[in-house]
Amino acid sequence: MSERLAELESERDAVRTLTEGTVPDDEATDAITDVFDALARPEQRYVLTLLLRAEGGLTVADLVDYVVEQTADDASANELRRRITAELTHTHLPELASAGFVTYNLERQLVQSTDRTELVRPYVEIALAQQSMLGD
Repeated sequence: MSERLAELESERDAVRTLTEGTVPDDEATDAITDVFDALARPEQRYVLTLLLRAEGGLTVADLVDYVVEQTADDASANELRRRITAELTHTHLPELASAGFVTYNLERQLVQSTDRTELVRPYVEIALAQQSMLGD
């Protein structure tokens, strides 16, 4: 229940910031900056979106499959998979892990959400709702 309350508080802060122009304290502002940094790259948005939808952890292969589905690219399927795998494992997952949004076990190729992953939920939901309204 406390997890849901924290989620609602996060959503309320996000909506208040967007609609009223109010800015929370420095710690909350830093967290919001971290959220927008994490959501700045499409691949990281895809990872966080899938983790928020999943129950438990995901393999890197699961994430690669999802990112490939979401990516429009003229590259061959194998080339695209190789590129996305490299980008996720060498750039995006380490960045998300460094910011505390995921845990990433390189040896087991397993990615899991953290308590901090929930910070992106309201922004991801707004983006998905907007994308749905635009018909994309």
